[in-house]
Amino acid sequence: MTLFFVIIIACVSAAIYFGQDRMFFYPREYGQNSALQLERYQKITFETAKDGPQMAYYLGPENEAGLEKLWILTGGNGSLALHMDFLATPVCKQNPKMGCLLVEYPGYGVNAGKPSRKGIQEVMEGSMTALAAHLEIDTEGLKSRSSFLGHSLGGAVALEVAAKWNRSEVIVISPFTSIKAMAKRMVGGPLSNLARHRWDNEDAIRKITEQRDDAKIFIFHGAKDRIVPVEMGRALSKIAPKQTFYAEYPTYGHNEIGYELRQQLIARMIQ
Repeated sequence: MTLFFVIIIACVSAAIYFGQDRMFFYPREYGQNSALQLERYQKITFETAKDGPQMAYYLGPENEAGLEKLWILTGGNGSLALHMDFLATPVCKQNPKMGCLLVEYPGYGVNAGKPSRKGIQEVMEGSMTALAAHLEIDTEGLKSRSSFLGHSLGGAVALEVAAKWNRSEVIVISPFTSIKAMAKRMVGGPLSNLARHRWDNEDAIRKITEQRDDAKIFIFHGAKDRIVPVEMGRALSKIAPKQTFYAEYPTYGHNEIGYELRQQLIARMIQ
């Protein structure tokens, strides 16, 4: 009987460990009605070592002299890069000296490969290198003009890369504290150790605020979020309270909050 339970536990653990990508990522393709939207953007193409041909989408000034700030937008695990158009287009129209780079994850949209943390890290670096070449600007110079906005998983991507690039301004919507903490809620403490994608927003915020005295972290969370509990947003806001702005909305859930707050987000971005 003991051996039977050991085998069951081993099988469950293996299923969680090797099958978590299918539980965590939800790749999608663009529908036929996306053609006009795609045409508005510069298609930034590049390849990564892990996943092959990739594409990101850029809207904004077409040269170094015209670009003062670049917003890098990263979406959730069930959304596509161009779903952030409701922010990118108004921002670029209201401030012509700003650009927006909408990053697509591997396996999403027209991108090859399968989504993973390593793959997304490579896409973030590759898209910046390719955009820098497109704008005829040094990659490090372009990074120095960048700020981030991310929703859910995209918030984790944004915070991780901002910490790595030593950037100071990040807006996150419906963020979790860490993937391990999310896994603990779903499968319990012991099995949460099997989480392979170790995004840790608590650690990233500490790094950003320790590296930069001028760091500004903006956190927006809905109290009716049934995917990422609002308590996680509250916890993140307490890590570096002097450098963090936190706003909680009683009527919003996980998916609609970004669109519902679009006017506030746009106003924040164009400052």
